[in-house]
Amino acid sequence: MSLTKVSQTLITPLTATGSTTARSLQDRFADVVNVKDFGAKGDGVTDDTAAIQAAVNIVSANPIGGTLFFNDGIYLTQEITVGSNIIIDGNGVTLKAKTGQNYIFRLTGLENITIQNFIFDCAGLSIVNTNPIDSGARSSTIY
Repeated sequence: MSLTKVSQTLITPLTATGSTTARSLQDRFADVVNVKDFGAKGDGVTDDTAAIQAAVNIVSANPIGGTLFFNDGIYLTQEITVGSNIIIDGNGVTLKAKTGQNYIFRLTGLENITIQNFIFDCAGLSIVNTNPIDSGARSSTIY
């Protein structure tokens, strides 16, 4: 298939089975942003902070928001700043705090923030909970 034909396929509106509105493949692919498309490795060793933040920023730039998706893996990260109108779906992956961090997610948005389906490895977090009930627990994953 020629490059021209592929380009035309991406922009030609199609109606998905069972739907009523035609949309381009380009628009459909933009519904969900994948962190691996921004260079995240998810190998548990590479610092994936910059890639994850770049993906978050793309979703945040969309006035109606969107969904950020993670593939299988362990993502080593520092602080990720999250704005409004975003769904962050971990798909069961582990987010591992890089040593010395105070938190993994820092929420700066005011509304419509969903963070779901993650396992948090908080051993690297430096802030320790002072609540007498769970004293010593590293529970500052989200700030």
